[in-house]
Amino acid sequence: MENGQIRDAQITASSENDENHAAVQGRLNFKAGRGKTGAWSAYGNLVNQWLQVDLGRYSIVTGIATQGRNAHPQWVTLYELQYSEDGVTFVYYKAPGQSSPKNQFFLPGINVEHLRLLDTKCKAEGDNTYYSLTTPLAGCKTTRRHTTTTVVYSNVVLKVPTASKKALARDLKIQFSCIYSSHGVVSSVG
Repeated sequence: MENGQIRDAQITASSENDENHAAVQGRLNFKAGRGKTGAWSAYGNLVNQWLQVDLGRYSIVTGIATQGRNAHPQWVTLYELQYSEDGVTFVYYKAPGQSSPKNQFFLPGINVEHLRLLDTKCKAEGDNTYYSLTTPLAGCKTTRRHTTTTVVYSNVVLKVPTASKKALARDLKIQFSCIYSSHGVVSSVG
């Protein structure tokens, strides 16, 4: 989200304190300035506030992190994740084998198109008790194609991060597909 690949129109929220606390300010490292605050802040201290991202197509999401409001002591201390295929009906993410929603997200790679973070508890110093949040998403854009016997997930890796900043960085386009057969056999093409 931080790099702008997700457009402003793809980021929505249950409420906004005002236009200076907008959902689009939920991007990681959003800096306060020109009247804008350094995070999305929900209106008042209502329960079940959420920040939602429409990924535009099915994507495998492998991680979510949160950050408090820039230049102000407000942050979310507990949140839950919901996801949806249609942007209307959302279900809580539960780690495999768990019966309750999970609130720390290093994901095994969930294939979704819409994500929603629900704030269930917030921390604020002083008189302000607004929910404030910025978040990045980790993962890759993925397509899903069905045949009569398989489901094929494909993505394109656009950049491979390097361990050293001194190393030569290149943008790469590597096509990768995983094919799941109806017999539970996984094969990859890369």
